Amino acid sequence: MPGAPLDHGAAYLLIALRPRPTRAHFDPERIEYWTVDSGRAEPAALDWPVRRPDPSYSWGTIRIVDRIGAANKFASFGGVLTVSRDLDVHAALFRSEAPILALGGHSGPAEPLATNVGAFLAVLHAAAGDESVRRLADSLSPVALYAAFLWRAVQIYKYESAVAMVSPRLLSVLRSEHRRLAAEFSSDEEAGRDLAARLLAA
Repeated sequence: MPGAPLDHGAAYLLIALRPRPTRAHFDPERIEYWTVDSGRAEPAALDWPVRRPDPSYSWGTIRIVDRIGAANKFASFGGVLTVSRDLDVHAALFRSEAPILALGGHSGPAEPLATNVGAFLAVLHAAAGDESVRRLADSLSPVALYAAFLWRAVQIYKYESAVAMVSPRLLSVLRSEHRRLAAEFSSDEEAGRDLAARLLAA
C-alpha cells in the first residue's frame, strides 16, 4: 500500500508478484509504470520473475493488473524503484519523496487528491510534446513536480468561478501543502513553479 499521501516523509507502494495466483485476494501479475530512457519518459513493465529494473522511475501512473484483468492504478511524481526476491515471492517497492496516490480500481475508490493529480499528469504528458517542457519536467525532482502540481492548482482555484470545482477541505489542503513546500523545499518549489507557469501559459 502507498504511504499516507500528505504525511511528511517518503511514500511507499509495495507490490508482490507470485508465479501462481492464490485466488484468495487481488493477485498482481503485471506492473506498468514509466521510466526515463536516454532522457525521455518511456513505458516500462515488471512481470514475474521480476528482473532488476532501472533504480529510478518517472512521473506518471503506476498500473497493477491481476490474472483476470482487474487493475489498481496510482499516480506518482517519480522516485526510486527497488526489487527483492524471496523464493516464489518477488516484490517491487516504489518509493517517492512526494505523494503516491490511489487513482482507484479493483481494491477501492480514488483518494480525493488523486483525481486532481491524475489530471495534472495528463496535462503534463500532453505538454511534454514540447521538447523544452519535456526536458524541464524530466529534470525535476519528485518534490519539485509535486510543487508544480500544487502551485498550478492554487492558481486555478483562486478564481471564484473555479472554486466550486473543489471542496473547501481539499482547497485548504492544497494551500497548506503549497505553503509547506515553499517553506521547507524552497528551491524545489521555485523549480516547480517555473514548470507550472509554463503549463498555465500553454
